[in-house]
Amino acid sequence: MFLSIPVLISFVLVQGIAAAIFLIFKHLTNPQLELFDFAAQLESNGSCVALATIASAAICVPVIFVLAMARNIWQIPQITIIAYFNLHRISLQTAIEWSVILICFAVGQDLVSLYTGHAIVPEFVRSIYDSASSKWLLWIALVLAAPLFEETFFRGFLFKGIQSSWLGTYGAVILTSLVWASIHLQYNFFYMGQIFAVGILLGIARHKTQSLYTPLMMHALMNGYAMGESYLHM
Repeated sequence: MFLSIPVLISFVLVQGIAAAIFLIFKHLTNPQLELFDFAAQLESNGSCVALATIASAAICVPVIFVLAMARNIWQIPQITIIAYFNLHRISLQTAIEWSVILICFAVGQDLVSLYTGHAIVPEFVRSIYDSASSKWLLWIALVLAAPLFEETFFRGFLFKGIQSSWLGTYGAVILTSLVWASIHLQYNFFYMGQIFAVGILLGIARHKTQSLYTPLMMHALMNGYAMGESYLHM
């Protein structure tokens, strides 16, 4: 599991570099910009989030695969990369079944949000959607790039490492969900709890179908669902 540290470091570095490039570009195109005030709002700037998310997927996913190959050579050379990440195709019926489960789960979480007095669309999501100068780029970032990186790392690389330890499959499902929820610091504890619950569902799907493609598809669908709600709440 210690091999996950280089991935997290790479992720933080790429996010920081992408934000710095975005900030420099904005300053060059608008010299009158209050740099410090603008920098303080980058976390909720949709254009910056889109750039950083796409860059993270483009760089960190290959890093994950390189580390996985290194781990195979070092510890379990008999396992292929396809087997390591469970990159096995799923049937159309399986895809439909888990998609329906995901949608029902998302609707259920919306009802819980309404019942407890929380907004269906978190303020952070509304902020990045409203501030994105290119909505289509934000859709690509959140519906394709974010699930690609997060599922490859959490339900792929990290899941396999924990599952191979004494914690086993149940430990892998719970621990990857906890870590995944904990990186979403832009949300309050209520929404982080919802993310943890979705993580449990994705982990179960990963285990039950023995394929990383299942949680990857579900994650993309979940983010598309959230983006659709953001569009409707504009």
